[in-house]
Amino acid sequence: MFPGDGTVVGPWKRVGWCGVRLSVPEGWHPAGMDRGHLAFEGDTGAVMAVKWAPTRGRGPLRRKLPRIRGGFPREIRHTFRETVLPRSWREALAGNFEPADLTDAAAFRWSDPVGGGEGLVIRSRRDRRVFLLLFHGEGASCGVDIPEILTAFRSGARQGRVLWAVFDIRAWVPEAFRLVRHRFVPGDFALTLAARRETLCLHRWGPASVLLRNRTLGAFASERFRISRQGISDGGNGRAIEWTEGPVGEGRIRRLSSLFSPIRRGRAWHADDCDKILALQTVGRRLPDEDRFTALCAAFHCVPPEGPKPGGVFEGRLTDRPTDPNHGPNHGPNHGRTNGTTLQKI
Repeated sequence: MFPGDGTVVGPWKRVGWCGVRLSVPEGWHPAGMDRGHLAFEGDTGAVMAVKWAPTRGRGPLRRKLPRIRGGFPREIRHTFRETVLPRSWREALAGNFEPADLTDAAAFRWSDPVGGGEGLVIRSRRDRRVFLLLFHGEGASCGVDIPEILTAFRSGARQGRVLWAVFDIRAWVPEAFRLVRHRFVPGDFALTLAARRETLCLHRWGPASVLLRNRTLGAFASERFRISRQGISDGGNGRAIEWTEGPVGEGRIRRLSSLFSPIRRGRAWHADDCDKILALQTVGRRLPDEDRFTALCAAFHCVPPEGPKPGGVFEGRLTDRPTDPNHGPNHGPNHGRTNGTTLQKI
């Protein structure tokens, strides 16, 4: 079902976040995310969560199960029990983990009033990360084959780049960049990533047909990025614009000035196939290499919706719904049942 690393056949979608890549059913939507956590929910509540942290210590992972158990709500901790790692899970994970990783992996189950779930903890010696995967409620009992999800689970960079793919945005970014902050609210998505001396900002707004109804793309970008209209250039058709703002001069004068006023290089364009505005801006002390900047823009795009769903939601690509479960239609007691489970000290 998953030929290669990123191609998915059938009603599944590829997700990438902080170096973790996996494929999930179209009906699963991101419900929470941070630097070491990615959770999904379906129509009835939470279905899956993935957590990760740097590897610390060399002891068997099964010794860490009591700590994982302690992260569950007190009223269901007594149902937590270790299980044998299913053979189908082991075979599915073999494509991304070494034999020693699989030998050390530990599986478990738990029960609660809405059906419980199952999960595993596994260490990647290659990536020096430990992963906790939780399949609960609907995710463990609705007919979704867990080995299919595990088959496409990947971690780390691919050819020096990391995939960022949530909702309808996709971007391959150099692995040196790390997540600083993110925002996913209706009509306004933003990712801010930072490397040693450079910040990369990815933006997606929509619908473009509404936002650009009475103004040009240049006027929109000038307002959002607080840049001078005079500093914006376009190719003459108004569908794509660029700007460069920062210290003037050459050599040492420019380098000294950039310490107080960094150089901003950006591009914004109208993605007609999905009715969105995409923008990419770099901020740093030096003007980015033009070929590298062009490659960054080319690797950032929006996935066109396959068809509208009731309430303005596209199947698997929520363009008009916040990720905060307290403001979405699927919030409820199932969401975040195991949010307390942590890997920080494993």
